[in-house]
Amino acid sequence: MERLLTGLVDFSIKKVISVRPARLEVVYNRETCCPQCGSLRKRIKASFWRKINSTPQQGHPVTLLVYCHKYH
Repeated sequence: MERLLTGLVDFSIKKVISVRPARLEVVYNRETCCPQCGSLRKRIKASFWRKINSTPQQGHPVTLLVYCHKYH
């Protein structure tokens, strides 16, 4: 169901904020690694929300809110 709404395989819907326009809070399900060295061992330095305006679904705009991390 979640993939049908977002079109993204590795994300799941955590919360529906509004229906029209669609605003969904989503989380990334896969394990992440350091973007510089590729290590799986990491510490979270900071966190922030990233807002992604997705392609319209059935003619209505969709906004995804993704909780992201910065790592040491």
